[in-house]
Amino acid sequence: AWYDDHRDAILAGWSANDAANSGAADVMLFNVAPYMHPGCYNSFDDGQGGFYKVYKGVFTNIVSCEMKQSETLVELPTNFGTSETSWTILSVFYKSWECFSSVLNFAWEDTYNAREDAPSRRVRRLMEEENNKARKAAKKVYKNDILQLVAFVKKRDPRYKAHLEEQERLKKEREEKQKEDRIQKKKEKQLAKEA
Repeated sequence: AWYDDHRDAILAGWSANDAANSGAADVMLFNVAPYMHPGCYNSFDDGQGGFYKVYKGVFTNIVSCEMKQSETLVELPTNFGTSETSWTILSVFYKSWECFSSVLNFAWEDTYNAREDAPSRRVRRLMEEENNKARKAAKKVYKNDILQLVAFVKKRDPRYKAHLEEQERLKKEREEKQKEDRIQKKKEKQLAKEA
């Protein structure tokens, strides 16, 4: 059971006796910080270094890191698309990523080796509670990083901006039509009164 809980961390080089297991996080998690500013892409085209190519790679890397814990099925889309991708496909993509939750167990964040260092059952339980707190805290930080990345990308995505503009245009058209309908009804009411 202990091995199953720590499998992904062990495969990443984590050791139960190593107090500074920070290297495992670097192997298991994809660092999104470099992709949280506009300087990471050079244009809004489909070419190398362009917005679509860069972020397709980012989302693919995040999913491949999530799949390092192979027993769990990761159902996140990696098809970020191109400049021509329709909003129908993109809305599914963004909705999926806006509900991101990591499947990794963050075992490398454990503070104690409860299995070997605990002198009694009670102490082992307390150590395991501390380890669980550390895992939950690290998982929460990672989840927030990914959600911030998704918000950052969506805000700058020209396809999303085009969708918002289209929605705004349709809203104005509806308002104009409703206004015209109200005027028409008033006229009909007036004519009916006069008649």
